[in-house]
Amino acid sequence: MNTDLAALKLGVSDFKRIGAGLSVISRWNGASDITVAQHCCDMANLASAESKPYALIHDAEEAFIGDWMTPIKKQLRMIGAMHLIEEKMIWPLRQKISDAAGLNWPWPRDIGKEISYLDAVLSATEFRDTVRVDIFDRSDNDAEPLCDYMLAWSSTKAEREFAKMCWQLLPAFQGQKRACA
Repeated sequence: MNTDLAALKLGVSDFKRIGAGLSVISRWNGASDITVAQHCCDMANLASAESKPYALIHDAEEAFIGDWMTPIKKQLRMIGAMHLIEEKMIWPLRQKISDAAGLNWPWPRDIGKEISYLDAVLSATEFRDTVRVDIFDRSDNDAEPLCDYMLAWSSTKAEREFAKMCWQLLPAFQGQKRACA
């Protein structure tokens, strides 16, 4: 994968690599068996029809930079560094991914709000059901978890489901010839 994020150019074919990358990154700094790919698919399944494609790629930049836990982001905000990281690295990556997906940038505000809400709900569910409490004894999240119990997928299933949902949801894939997923 290209390590020069500023020079990174993305197209439809890169979503296979993004899905592969997200399928081997565990959430909660490795204390959960839920991968970022599964988390993105779960988000898309919960989102409204309009928000589904955005929910699917809401953490896609993590294929390039990894999954940063909320406590780390909060500390970076406290020292004034997170704004610069978002401005120079995260938002440009998210824009490139959104463009490659055929989605609007910036994301519509109502979609961003829905994704933030669903992200908190899924994080609460992941914490309750999959996070090892000997590593993390509590979550800073006050959201109510889903009623259903969450089980982790294999990385193979997460990669396959992410690819399938890209074909189903992302406008850039419309009209593309599909190989076996």
